[in-house]
Amino acid sequence: MILQRYIFRELVVAFLLIFIPVMFITLVGMLFQTLKLVPSSGFSIFLQAIPIAATYMAHWAIILSTCASTTLIYGRMAAENEIDAMVISGIHPRKLFTPALAFAVLLCGASYGLSAYGTPQARHHKRVLMRKSLLLILQSPPQGNQTFKLWGRYTLSYTNSEDGVLVQPFVVEQVSDSVVRESFAKSGRFVLKENEPPMIVLVNGEMWETTPTTRHR
Repeated sequence: MILQRYIFRELVVAFLLIFIPVMFITLVGMLFQTLKLVPSSGFSIFLQAIPIAATYMAHWAIILSTCASTTLIYGRMAAENEIDAMVISGIHPRKLFTPALAFAVLLCGASYGLSAYGTPQARHHKRVLMRKSLLLILQSPPQGNQTFKLWGRYTLSYTNSEDGVLVQPFVVEQVSDSVVRESFAKSGRFVLKENEPPMIVLVNGEMWETTPTTRHR
């Protein structure tokens, strides 16, 4: 029993030493992307996105950390001849792997809890946060050449943004599987009103509609 507690403790410590850095590195990468996309209020968006991202990433981090920690612990024990010494002393090999099986059961329960309860809530909050962050982007579009996916069916790209004015905006609307509507102009600006969907006003622009057989204005 003492031996099994020792192996179980080593597995838990190795798991945490891998799981925590993996989650930290991923969240830091997400922070830089958020600050680049929404520089004015990127940190506040990031704080709201931490539990959402952690819920989605925890599944993959658990898998990676479990495989790595188990390999490291039993690999170290084999390299230092601890497993051979235990077997020679009369300990059945099954007892050596019982802690790993118990640890795997605990992690399976944690993963099930995340999938059954955490992921649905995270999916809902993700949609709310994406809409909020998108509205922040539309209020102050980032400078430089940018491309955004708006509400699934729209794609917006522009070459630059100056004081909220888009330079050479290009909007693609996926009307259906076979019909695409393209709008482009010299400049454009977003109009945001409370309780109304966002609108984009294009100046000196054109609209083309493409079907499988024709392309017309």
